[in-house]
Amino acid sequence: MLSAVIFVPLAAAVAVALLPAGRARLVRWTAVGATVAPLVLLVWAWFLYDPGPGFDLVESVDWIPTLGVGYAVGVDGVSLPLASLTALLFFAATVYPVDRRGRDKQYYATVLFLEF
Repeated sequence: MLSAVIFVPLAAAVAVALLPAGRARLVRWTAVGATVAPLVLLVWAWFLYDPGPGFDLVESVDWIPTLGVGYAVGVDGVSLPLASLTALLFFAATVYPVDRRGRDKQYYATVLFLEF
């Protein structure tokens, strides 16, 4: 679940970058949908979160076992509110952008990449 929160914006940033430039409405709604997904997943994480010592909702995978390199992500009592606030902020940045100056595709791809 937390990996989806991280990588959905990256996939959407690539998708938005590959969309035709003249399709501003499609670009915008793709970006809005991509920022809603992490927000919904983090709201769900609040319900699943079990406060206590250490991390919760941990996802861990060995990446390069011979070197001892792995991928691990989890949340604790500080990171869950901060991640939720970040998801809410990026959702607001896509729903109500300030001034895109006709460069919708670049704006939304950059916002999604920053959320990643």
